[in-house]
Amino acid sequence: MNRKILSLVLASALASPTTLLAAQGPFKEYRRHQKEKIQAHYDQQKQENQEFRKELKDMSEEQWHNATVEHTRTQFQENQDFHAKMHEERMKHLREKLSNKKKLNEAKKTEIINFAEEQYQENVRFRQQQNQENVEFLDNLAKNAALSKEQKIEAIKDHMQLQLEENKKFHQNQVEERRTEMRDIRSQMKKKDDI
Repeated sequence: MNRKILSLVLASALASPTTLLAAQGPFKEYRRHQKEKIQAHYDQQKQENQEFRKELKDMSEEQWHNATVEHTRTQFQENQDFHAKMHEERMKHLREKLSNKKKLNEAKKTEIINFAEEQYQENVRFRQQQNQENVEFLDNLAKNAALSKEQKIEAIKDHMQLQLEENKKFHQNQVEERRTEMRDIRSQMKKKDDI
């Protein structure tokens, strides 16, 4: 009887979400927390965008264009600041994590940090390039008197869909680069252990 009670208590303790998260380790908990922050940031922007689109309905085309360009610039700056903050947090976490890795020498740790910095800088350049494309696209669209407001809205949707696809390809490429880098590091660590 006591064994059954003990088994039930242990099973319920092991099945609780906090126990499961703690059992997954600090890195998974850290990543979950990072994903929640990122999701909250983009959810807030999504809400702001919905409110902004409601405000656009009663504007003239010139007002609409100016408001859209300003809104885009504001969100781009907010995103830049957010991504920089998140990068600082990730790099701090990475440095702490690497400091505990005794199998890695300082040169390899520096290589990993430089790789992470390089990928971040690639992200910054990619986002800046896309922002520049957006500004130019909106300016050209505003100058095109042949299109109605509805046609311009459809053109923006098409442009954003194209950028979404470019984003997916870019990020998939970065994921593959990270996987390759991690495989190389692991194989070098194995070789070191075999010696």
